[in-house]
Amino acid sequence: MSLDIEVYTNRPSSLANLLANLPDRASWEDFGAELAFAGDGWQVLISEPEEIELRDVPAHFAALLTDARYLVALTLEPIGAPEEGYSFLERVLESVGSATGGVSNDFHTGAPRRFSG
Repeated sequence: MSLDIEVYTNRPSSLANLLANLPDRASWEDFGAELAFAGDGWQVLISEPEEIELRDVPAHFAALLTDARYLVALTLEPIGAPEEGYSFLERVLESVGSATGGVSNDFHTGAPRRFSG
């Protein structure tokens, strides 16, 4: 099992653009449609941003960002990763959210949040 986080944004982007803003950017592996960062017994994945329909944006995110048209998926594997993995995921979420000016859930509280960027 994994922890999956979605970042919705109105800005088109690419993995190359996101990589420029990621923590420890030299340690990420590029698999074409996905970036991967391997920790000790855990990994974080970022999927290529995809264009989506406005109707596919959950209402609680659409309320924060009315014109969201792109989705970036983040994954931490496994869900039972050590605290180091969760801390790194938080840094990645902050980087992707800020780079895209997107919205996502705070995975600690579940509350939606908008990133400035």
